[in-house]
Amino acid sequence: MGWASADTDIADVLQTEVKNGVVTVTFGEWSTKEGLAADVGLWGNADGFVSVPNVPDENGCAQVLYLQEGSTRRALAVRDRRYSEKGGALAPGDRAILSSSAARLFLKNAMSAITLYTENQADGNSSMIFEFNGEKGALRIINGKAYATMTKDEWLIGVGGTMIRITEGGFFVYGKHTALNTKTGNLGCVGPLPPPPGVNSICAGPAGNVAIASAGWTCATV
Repeated sequence: MGWASADTDIADVLQTEVKNGVVTVTFGEWSTKEGLAADVGLWGNADGFVSVPNVPDENGCAQVLYLQEGSTRRALAVRDRRYSEKGGALAPGDRAILSSSAARLFLKNAMSAITLYTENQADGNSSMIFEFNGEKGALRIINGKAYATMTKDEWLIGVGGTMIRITEGGFFVYGKHTALNTKTGNLGCVGPLPPPPGVNSICAGPAGNVAIASAGWTCATV
């Protein structure tokens, strides 16, 4: 099979569309708004990955590397330098997925970490973070004052100064107030079973015969 001669060049992406699942671009010269080709199918850099270039704005536009084969043009790859600073300081092996919004994804090679980041528009654009950190062996979630951290032997869930800590050794609650708003419950067990109501009922009121036994809450004595 012979190959026809082809030339490559770079142009500005003026417009994008998705038609029947195929991403197409219209490209040319952004400064003059002069088009060079319309509705050209965009070939991805690898199968299974689909992206649609951002539209032009006051900061510029995306650029396309295209191939000219006779009268046929093929869009091969796209780059967009408008959002590169959102990637931060990337080290060798790092990866980032960025766009015009605050949402982004990072793969940090040295830490074996994947981080999802966006901003909470309902809370003054506070940070929202979901991180898997292989180096620290930890999973972390942050949304404003709310947070959760999980390691192989501990789980912390908190909002501000209130925190729940779960370990193999127990369940711990820290904060200004704790409420157990259920009609029934028990503190401890008698053997494998909850303490029976009656002699094991939790009482309210002054100690002695005037105390009122709870009908739904019981407590083990040992």
